[in-house]
Amino acid sequence: MNDQNQASSKIDDTRQPRQNFLRGAWFMVLSLLCFTANVLILKYTGDNRQVSPWLALYVRSVLGFFVVIALFRGRGLIHLRPMFTERLMIWRGLTGIVGTACFYWTVPILGAGKSTLIGSTYILFAALMAVFFLKERLGSRKILWIVVALFGVLLLTGKGNGGFTISPVDLLALTGAVSAAGAVIVIRQLTRTYHSGAIYLCQCLYLVLAITPFVLLSFEWPGGVEFLLISAAAVAASFGQIAMNEGYRYLPVATGASIQMALPVTASIGGMLLFEEAFRALQVLGAALILIGCYRVVAGGGRVRSEE
Repeated sequence: MNDQNQASSKIDDTRQPRQNFLRGAWFMVLSLLCFTANVLILKYTGDNRQVSPWLALYVRSVLGFFVVIALFRGRGLIHLRPMFTERLMIWRGLTGIVGTACFYWTVPILGAGKSTLIGSTYILFAALMAVFFLKERLGSRKILWIVVALFGVLLLTGKGNGGFTISPVDLLALTGAVSAAGAVIVIRQLTRTYHSGAIYLCQCLYLVLAITPFVLLSFEWPGGVEFLLISAAAVAASFGQIAMNEGYRYLPVATGASIQMALPVTASIGGMLLFEEAFRALQVLGAALILIGCYRVVAGGGRVRSEE
């Protein structure tokens, strides 16, 4: 592939309305709805239908690939070479593998509400990473709220025996949150030069390459209903990811993340209504501290200040 073709997958950033708030907000709301549908379906198929997380993630990656090709290929915006040669694209693929795999594994075990609440702490880790990678300032108040939110995680994961305990599954969910934070930082930089479809396609390709061995080793072909459900979850996740990437094109990380943090609320409500998920009093307090802390970290963040 010559340099001209490679460059065609890039976007002239000067032509993009970087701070078109309304358009960015609509993309983020669409992303929120799609991700809520995805997590609730994952909870149902993993818990009630015994669908392997590897298979669900594999279907998401494969269908996501075709969704991107169907939507964007004709525009000449999608090319594969930069996904394996450009540093930020490689990091997008790697963070996508870890973050998404952790999330898919923890949803059926922890529940839709708890898994997304822990996952929402990516906002805290993204704020810390932005100091180093985006040259964003982190004041003392934000540091305080990060501590408050992390204390909320301890309450949320506690077992009700008077002590603070974090299980291996909880740690796996936190690992996914840290990886998701890295993905947000990378996406923010990639949207300056690459189309949202190309960014998501990169994640899909890396996921397919990484999890194919696990699917082959533990493959059990699902029934028709199960396959339709995980396919629906895959399509919802694909549109949710593309919409989120597009939203970050028009919004700062702080503003986009503040909209995305509504996901734990919608997922928790859905989990309680559909799966009878319940929270103890201390867990409710922990969830509240997580949400309040995350909100205070991103509230009034304004435009990300970068020295690039």
